[in-house]
Amino acid sequence: MTRASTAPTAQRLAAAATDAIRRADWPKAEATLRRLVKLRDAPAEASYNLAQVLLRAGKPEQAGSWLRRAVSLRADYGIAWFELGRWLVEQGEPAEARDCFARATVLLPEDTDGWRNLARLAERLGDPAQARDAWRRIAGAGFAEARVGLMRALLELRDPEGEVLRRALWREPALRPLVLRAVTRSTAGRIALAADGPSAQSPER
Repeated sequence: MTRASTAPTAQRLAAAATDAIRRADWPKAEATLRRLVKLRDAPAEASYNLAQVLLRAGKPEQAGSWLRRAVSLRADYGIAWFELGRWLVEQGEPAEARDCFARATVLLPEDTDGWRNLARLAERLGDPAQARDAWRRIAGAGFAEARVGLMRALLELRDPEGEVLRRALWREPALRPLVLRAVTRSTAGRIALAADGPSAQSPER
């Protein structure tokens, strides 16, 4: 079957899959998309949509391979990189998930969820420099988690800006529990208490 002759078939299958997805008919959508992805030159979107249908059908163990196929077919497929990152987190693969979110944020720089996930994984993997850069991208949007995360990363890097930010955040009563927890974590529990809140500087002996 030539590429030209597969086009009408692909279009019909794509339309049928779209209709099944709209009706939340996951078995029909899965069966149709499985036919579509077998066609030569099937688009990356077909693999991505099949992965999404499998997730909604309660078959997450099968979704990862199709997300991988989607990004292999289209390296600039930002949302597929993001969803692959989420899938890898669920599979307990934080290092590979971080790489996926790093790619996603390059392709979708306005997506705050991508930066948030990247920052969280960088923290989890002990990379405060990457966490700092990721949190900084969304801290200006007013997200409390991002502002406190940025402070924590700066303190762990012993950047003087971290102490300045700590003082500013401490002035907001709603953030004080988060600040206290972050400062305690970044100093392994050794904190100095001052009038403007806990300091990241170790108390004098």
